[in-house]
Amino acid sequence: MNIFHRKKHKVDMIVMWAWLLLAPTLSWLVQANFFVSIIIFFIIPSVFLSWRFPASIKKSALFAACVGVPLVTVLDYMMEASGSMLIDQSIFGDIRILGLVTIDSYVWGLFFLYLIVMYYEAFLNHHFWHRLRFPAMKYLLILMLVLLSTFFLVYFVNPSYLRITFYFYLLWGIALVFIPLLLLLTKYPKLIAKFFKAGAYFFLLLLGYEITAINLGNWLFPGENQFIGMVELFGARFPFEELFYFVMLGAFAGMTWYEFFDDDRK
Repeated sequence: MNIFHRKKHKVDMIVMWAWLLLAPTLSWLVQANFFVSIIIFFIIPSVFLSWRFPASIKKSALFAACVGVPLVTVLDYMMEASGSMLIDQSIFGDIRILGLVTIDSYVWGLFFLYLIVMYYEAFLNHHFWHRLRFPAMKYLLILMLVLLSTFFLVYFVNPSYLRITFYFYLLWGIALVFIPLLLLLTKYPKLIAKFFKAGAYFFLLLLGYEITAINLGNWLFPGENQFIGMVELFGARFPFEELFYFVMLGAFAGMTWYEFFDDDRK
């Protein structure tokens, strides 16, 4: 890396880390609703990284779309249907997919994953491949199609089966986050250092996002009996599963699925 690129890298890092403080501050100043908070915490830094690292845009966007849309459809619907989570505000009014999932949630899912991959490629994955997708990507597409097909089959046969109130978040977190992460890092230990560097950044970003959003009423967790426990930080009360699987391991999960299906695992 030459002097010019080292300086560019340092400036970009300073901007991204400064945003950890600016995002919550700005959210409080404008009293951000759900959609505005998505813009502040995810869309603005995504646009910045896209401007600085345009070669990573297509691959990051493709991965975010392939994973974000199916998971938001399935998980948000089931959490809303079971009453474990409630998002009662949307800039799109009463327009909701399947009567429950807000359009805002899809915007969040897309830019949440997009930002993770862009940050990972910009600052840690210096051997970026310009190939748009890897052979394993087709298996990810198949997996997401199977998930969506199964979900809609159950939905049209008997939607009550999708209202799982027995530790839904805990079980899905184990299946989608913990087990894949453990398997990947066990098989490819060289990824651990990169994952933890990115994970540290996103832990701070997502912690600020969670605390700010809950205190501003962007979402609630009314079904407290469906979680293994509740955590209270700076006036924000949310499930332990949210802290563990989303705040602490959310970026790890995104990087795990990305490395396994859409990168070279190095």
